Amino acid sequence: MLIYRLVGAFLASFTFGIMFNVQKKELIFCGFTGFLGFLVLEFFQDFPVINIFFATVVVTTTSIVLSKVRKTISTNYLTTGIIPYVPGAALYRTMSHVVFTEWDYALEAGSQVFLTAIAIAFGVIIVVSCYNAIRSNN
Repeated sequence: MLIYRLVGAFLASFTFGIMFNVQKKELIFCGFTGFLGFLVLEFFQDFPVINIFFATVVVTTTSIVLSKVRKTISTNYLTTGIIPYVPGAALYRTMSHVVFTEWDYALEAGSQVFLTAIAIAFGVIIVVSCYNAIRSNN
């Protein structure tokens, strides 16, 4: 069910905030950022790489807004917010197939990891670049 996955995304971001030593008063916002990103991720399920890009754009924008409102660094929210869709399991499968010399499966899983990582990186880069360009013009 969708609600369980959303709560799981909130808890994953919240607990990674604890692991990254985020201040206690900011942990709920870290969880909210992960929740919001995963909500966008679940909304567009037809195109996996594109929805990860848009979820990253939403998480990055939310992180910048929260950092200005809460007067803290945006890295706290950004790092914990993208945790729910970092391709950890796919990376594990890729390495497992490489170890067992199953090259076709390793290439398939590895390409998905690569595309997901590129989508996350581009989502962050585009939003931060636009924010910096707007800020420098003011």
